Amino acid sequence: MPTLNPIEFDIKLVDAGLYNQVQKLILSGIKLKIAYTRAISFRRTDPFIDQVRIALGLTNEQVDAIWVS
Repeated sequence: MPTLNPIEFDIKLVDAGLYNQVQKLILSGIKLKIAYTRAISFRRTDPFIDQVRIALGLTNEQVDAIWVS
């Protein structure tokens, strides 16, 4: 899986229809907010990604599909 910069990551979220959901989730927890706003890159294996996946009820396969789309 490619490493994404913050712009690429946000565009993938928009394309997947998840951007607003992720933004609301980030506002609910300071640690998530720090992980999201301070990241210089996003890797599929980052703990932040798994936290968001679980919170949004997404499967690993769904997140993988977003990552490589």
